[in-house]
Amino acid sequence: MNKVYQKNDINNLASTCQGLIGSIRLVNTNTFAEQQIRPFSHPDTVLLYSKWICQIKQQYFTILDNFTQICMEPFEFDAINNICICMDGYYLNGFQCINITQQFIEVNHQMSHLEQIIGLKIDDVVISLNLQLFTVEANIYDKLQLIQSDINDNAQYLNSNVQSVNSSLHEKLNANQNAQIISFNQLSTDQQALNTLVSQLQAQSIYKLNSLSTSINEQKLLSFENFSQISALITNSDAKTGSQFTKLHTDVSFCSKETTLNSQINTLKTQINTMNDKMNAFATQNQVQTQLDAIKTQISGIQVQVSQMPSAQYRCIILSAYYGKMYALGDYVQYMGQNGCVVQV
Repeated sequence: MNKVYQKNDINNLASTCQGLIGSIRLVNTNTFAEQQIRPFSHPDTVLLYSKWICQIKQQYFTILDNFTQICMEPFEFDAINNICICMDGYYLNGFQCINITQQFIEVNHQMSHLEQIIGLKIDDVVISLNLQLFTVEANIYDKLQLIQSDINDNAQYLNSNVQSVNSSLHEKLNANQNAQIISFNQLSTDQQALNTLVSQLQAQSIYKLNSLSTSINEQKLLSFENFSQISALITNSDAKTGSQFTKLHTDVSFCSKETTLNSQINTLKTQINTMNDKMNAFATQNQVQTQLDAIKTQISGIQVQVSQMPSAQYRCIILSAYYGKMYALGDYVQYMGQNGCVVQV
């Protein structure tokens, strides 16, 4: 009765038959029951287990109980690489070991025949090359004679031209040297005039810088006065906002609108702080005045929105107040405030 082997046992045993090509089967030597194993790629390696062998092309290898590997002649076992290799005097050709001696005799016979043919061909080529070489040497000698004659004629012509060119260059160099001396003197005069102009421009620049510094300092004093006016204007706006919201209302968007106004007021405070920083950085007069006008315009718009807000059932108190304090000239403006919208019944 055949023994049943698990799939893992078959796979483990098949992995020992590495390198085999074709359809390989594990054969139980007691019953010769065959199990199909996946194909491998090389025909030389066969590892034998007790009562189990790897079969290639219907050839069964002898089995030993001590797990020895056996190779059929003319193969022999290579213990280092664990494969079957061809014996001495043979070489592997596909799946067969070919006798090297017989092959060597055939190759020698073919080589002798080729040597005879090549020898005859070489003799013919040497004779042909010698004839061609003699003809080429004669032609080269004739052409060299003609070239030498042309070289001599050209040398005489070049010598005469060189003398003429040397004379002309000498005259032109003298003329150029005189012109350069005159040009150098003119450059010296121009340099002196340029130095004078630079000195004048430096003096004018220093004067204009001093005037600009004085103007900026005056504008800074004026801007601090404008900041005081803006502070008072926003403070009055907060007081007006608190006095107008005495009626109740239920419109949720009203509270959102109050929060938006708070955000706009905070933005104005930030812009004022930014203006103060720019003044400390010596901002120009036009930039400062333009931004101050823009802030005043936004404050006027907020006051109009506050005066037009509706009444309802709830009272929405804006906890937004602007507190400003102007310090001495050169210090910064400090702002403190609280923003939010609280709905009370």
